[in-house]
Amino acid sequence: MVPQDKRIQVRKAMPDDAGDFAELVLISAPSFFPAIWGDSANDVLQYMFRRPHNLFSFEHTLFAELDGARAGMLLGYDWRTKKREDIRTGLLLMKRMKLGFFLRLPPMIKTQRVFGGIGEGEYYISNFATFPEHRGMGAGTRLLLEAEEEAKQSGGVRMVVDVDADNSVAQSLYQRTGYSVVREASLSLRGGKYDRHIYRICKELT
Repeated sequence: MVPQDKRIQVRKAMPDDAGDFAELVLISAPSFFPAIWGDSANDVLQYMFRRPHNLFSFEHTLFAELDGARAGMLLGYDWRTKKREDIRTGLLLMKRMKLGFFLRLPPMIKTQRVFGGIGEGEYYISNFATFPEHRGMGAGTRLLLEAEEEAKQSGGVRMVVDVDADNSVAQSLYQRTGYSVVREASLSLRGGKYDRHIYRICKELT
């Protein structure tokens, strides 16, 4: 059972949460999405979030509220969802970005080689963040634990996440909740303007 703190409530996202979703995704990866989608990153994230059956949809997002205020969110999905919605995600991106999609295609393909790959039985945490004013209050831990319960219900046996090696705050939270590094990778985009070392970290579910 997920421990209960009456001040923190976790709920499934709704399409009207799009603005907070985009802001939190950009907090979780402030230079990553602008590197692959340019100045339209916020707009694209909101567009994708509002639509069902894609890997950025509200359907796959949890929000934590602290004393009634939105505190953080977690976007995650299992291996079946990834397989089922990969192509539709690309088609929706193409529809929204139009010609820009093809201009941004090389960094998106390069990114796919590092991020997001999951195998059978795995649940992938795509993006996870809390607003700065709500950090250290338990909302992040609660979101992680709720996602683990969701993964178990879908038949998942392992949690998987890719985290920036420089993000010591996120790494500390994952380590406290039982995650460990299983491999490392590097990603360089836009001629080195986005240059990161990435840890793939996992947690076995029992």
